[in-house]
Amino acid sequence: MLHRSRAFAAEGGAPVEILTFDNFRDYPDIRKTLAGQGKLTDGVTLRNIWEDLTHLAGDAPVLPAEDLAGFRPLGEAGTPVTTVEGGPSGRTQRFAADGTTLLQTDYLRADGTLFLSDCNDVDTPGQHGGRSLTLCNAQGLPVEQWRSSWEMYRSWLDHLTDGIDSFFIVDNKHAATFMKTYRRPSATVFLMVHDSHLATAVNGPASPLSGSGEVVVPRFDNFDGVAILTRMQAEDIRARVGDIGNIHVIPNSRAVPVQPVEGDRNPTAGVLLAQLRPLKQIDHAIRAITDVNHRLQTPATLGVYGEGDEGPKLESLIQRLGVSSLVQLKGHTHSPAKVFGESSFSLLTSSSESFGLVILESMSAGCVPIAYDIHYGPSSIITHGVNGYIVDYGNEEALADCVAAFLALPAEQKAQMREAAISRAGDFSDAPVVSMWSDALAAAAAMKAIPAPELSVAVTDTAWGIWSDGALDLRVTARLTAESDSLDASTPRFLCRLRIRGTESFFRASGELTGQTAGGVFSSVFRFAPDVMRALGESVVDATLETHLLGRRVASRLPFRAPVPPPVDVYGTVHGNLSLRPLKPAASTSTANAV
Repeated sequence: MLHRSRAFAAEGGAPVEILTFDNFRDYPDIRKTLAGQGKLTDGVTLRNIWEDLTHLAGDAPVLPAEDLAGFRPLGEAGTPVTTVEGGPSGRTQRFAADGTTLLQTDYLRADGTLFLSDCNDVDTPGQHGGRSLTLCNAQGLPVEQWRSSWEMYRSWLDHLTDGIDSFFIVDNKHAATFMKTYRRPSATVFLMVHDSHLATAVNGPASPLSGSGEVVVPRFDNFDGVAILTRMQAEDIRARVGDIGNIHVIPNSRAVPVQPVEGDRNPTAGVLLAQLRPLKQIDHAIRAITDVNHRLQTPATLGVYGEGDEGPKLESLIQRLGVSSLVQLKGHTHSPAKVFGESSFSLLTSSSESFGLVILESMSAGCVPIAYDIHYGPSSIITHGVNGYIVDYGNEEALADCVAAFLALPAEQKAQMREAAISRAGDFSDAPVVSMWSDALAAAAAMKAIPAPELSVAVTDTAWGIWSDGALDLRVTARLTAESDSLDASTPRFLCRLRIRGTESFFRASGELTGQTAGGVFSSVFRFAPDVMRALGESVVDATLETHLLGRRVASRLPFRAPVPPPVDVYGTVHGNLSLRPLKPAASTSTANAV
């Protein structure tokens, strides 16, 4: 996020503000640290709502008492209060009679004056329930009041943008739950997906969602754009939730320095940069390097850079394998480019990634990457045998094979691979990636600017069928009525959603248009793949037709139409062949039964 912000400012000439909402950090110190590390540069500023609130009131008019709810500054309440140290401002707090239930927090300026009172017992004083956040001027008098923190956040964003066309990129899954509610004509809001949305990929695109995936995937439609790091992940997302036209593939970028192909590089040194946790499977790399050293006369080494809870377990493995002189845990590094520049090859043995930025950093330094073929990232960057190696996931022997094969290459071939790696990293340099962002943001803003037409949808017929492989087909016919010439100007997009009842989780398929009449009647078929049907398991799901036209979306529950009994019986013969036989019409005993 910091790198992208710097790239926007440097390559695009656009000022970037990084917005934060927490109220417990020392932001002056954070700015100083980031600036000292070169991560906060000209054109990039860091703003926090709690710092801004101290002077946001300005000279706004004071609110009359009858317009306020629950505004009782602690200095005037005559009740016991607690002083809280730390954070960007001083705070005092009031608790309920139980001594643990927080009922009020007052935030103070440096001079001790009240700038925000957050009261949580508006409904009944002394009992938690009902909230008000009251902003005060320099004299501690109320000038604005909100009934939730999200209302306050939206007011701050409105203050920052002041109606000017603005672009927001949301990098945090928790912020996404709020930012999906920030809908303004002048605000184009993008969600950046940094991680794999799947916990595992054992069931293809229909595999269980990861923790962050459960938060963001059901909310994709609420954003003007969603940025996905790789084409493979974007395809899996579209296969799961369809495509309403807001998904864009935009990789991470890096400033790619001109690296010497050899220089001071250790020709047999490997490196692995990752957090020391189970997801990264660093034990695979340790065992693979041990295997390599059983095959080669010249010892190969591996430096593992990172921190995490798996450290003691990995150190124990190194000792047990007797490779402490060859494999070392080196802790965190602030200079990954230097580490890669001194190493011959890098390893990535994770079970899941969304992009594998570490691969790009390795390649840009001429360090040849050797990576498991995982969802997502490595195969989108590496061309096997040209600028790195792709290894079947989890195959430690194949991992060792690739390391040994690379180390055995003549020096000239190694140099060619390093040059190819640096060249490939150039495809992800700042300039082309910033250009991708520019195109995506402009397209989303243009789509947002199109007035959404009035649209009504009437589903007139539904049918379904189950294929022998377990796939489900839903066939839907609907009559559309739209204002003016909207249907002539654009073809509607149809999707069918199967939502698991009682949850936000759903699967959605794009429709294949099978018929259209001049009267606005459209027929579509939606196919849900076998892996989707398996993933639904025993869940009860509700089917909904979604019709999208020029920014307007209409959701229509699919009515149940009982199928007409077939005139024939379809059956399988003893040899497994398909046969049919006519059915005798059932005798009807009354008109009601016949109907």
